[in-house]
Amino acid sequence: MSHHLIRSLLFKFDAEFSHDLTLKALSLSNKIGLLSFLKPPNPCKLRTVMGIPFQNPVGLAAGLDKNANYIDAFIEYQDQFIRSFVYAIAATILALAISYPLAYAIAFRAGKYKNILLILVIAPFFTSFLLRTIAWKQILGAEGPVVYLLRTLHLIGPDTTITASSFAVVMGLTYNFLPFMTLPIY
Repeated sequence: MSHHLIRSLLFKFDAEFSHDLTLKALSLSNKIGLLSFLKPPNPCKLRTVMGIPFQNPVGLAAGLDKNANYIDAFIEYQDQFIRSFVYAIAATILALAISYPLAYAIAFRAGKYKNILLILVIAPFFTSFLLRTIAWKQILGAEGPVVYLLRTLHLIGPDTTITASSFAVVMGLTYNFLPFMTLPIY
């Protein structure tokens, strides 16, 4: 009962005011010994993430990480996070570039082939994500058709591999998520 009353009162106020009020109540309860195991966030703990200063890394980690381990991991593995976002953006743009014309063609130009094209878009859903990824590993592998074609055209050397490259990661992501882009656009 009291939980619903307090909650309804806090929702009547502005979010910042409710936050400040809650912190002051926790601080007061700690001073008098109530709820001594709860401590308000330390506002003096300044962290810099990618050049942006944050007063409270606990708030930055959505309050789930009281020792700021997420922030330390983000700082330590900053290059990997940035690379992941670059791969995601590249795969999204490539998937959009493929999916939009494909969805347009299916919707307006396919005619009697509309159902066949829709089945071809939906068919990968019947195969495991892991199997599709392993298939790309075989296609882009040292003995795969892509490497063979590129070597035949003398675009890559005889010792060049594609499997462990940014190209392979972006192609795999694009292929695996292509139906998720095509079907909503359709």
